Amino acid sequence: MVNRSGFSAALAVLCTSLALIVLVGCGGTKEFKGTVLTSGDHAPAFELTNQFGNQIRLGDYQGDPVLLTFLYTNCPDVCPITASQLRQTLDSLGDDGERVRVAALSLDPERDTIDAAADFSDRWEMTEDWDFLIGDREVLEPLWGAYYLDPVVVEQSGSDGSEQANGSSGGLGALRKSFSDRYLVIHSNPVYLIDRAGIMRVVFTSPLDPEEIAHDVRLLLK
Repeated sequence: MVNRSGFSAALAVLCTSLALIVLVGCGGTKEFKGTVLTSGDHAPAFELTNQFGNQIRLGDYQGDPVLLTFLYTNCPDVCPITASQLRQTLDSLGDDGERVRVAALSLDPERDTIDAAADFSDRWEMTEDWDFLIGDREVLEPLWGAYYLDPVVVEQSGSDGSEQANGSSGGLGALRKSFSDRYLVIHSNPVYLIDRAGIMRVVFTSPLDPEEIAHDVRLLLK
C-alpha cells in the first residue's frame, strides 16, 4: 500500500528541484554574453604604475566593475584592435561608461615605459578612460600566470631592419631603434569582467564584440 504522505513529500521535492533547474536554465549566468566564470575567485591583486606615473592597485577599483586585459605598446596587430574594441565598448555604454574602470596590464616590461604607455593611450583615445599599467618583469610575470596568460617572445627575422624603419621617421636613429625593438610578444587577448566586489565573473576571448561586452557590463551595473 502506498504511503500517500510520503509520496506527496517526494513529489513536492521533485517539483521544487525541477523548478530550480528551470530557473537556472532560464536566467542567472545565461544572461551573460561572455564566458561565465563560476569559481567565485577574487581577481589577483596588483600594484603597478599607469601612464601618468601614478601607482594603481586593483583595490582602488573597489565598488566599480572592471574590464581588465593585457597589451603591449609595440604590438602591431592584436593590441591596437583590442584597444579600439574597448574604446567602442565605452562609447556603446554612453554615460554608463563612466561607471566602469578599464585596466590594461603590460606584457612587455622592458619596452613599456610611462612615455610609451601614454603615447599608446593617446593613439587609441583611451588616455583618460583606462590605466595602462606597467611594472618590472618580476612583478608582472606572476600576474600573467595568475590570469592564465603565457606570453612568448619571438625574435623577428630579417637583417636590414628596413620594414621597421620605414614605419617611423628619424633616419639612422629610427633604424637603430628598429634593431633594438625587433621582437614580438605572442599572446592571447582575454578581457576579464570583474564585479564591484572584485570577483572575476566573465571572460571574453577573440573575436571580441564590444556590444556583448557592454551588455555584460550593464548587468553588473544594475
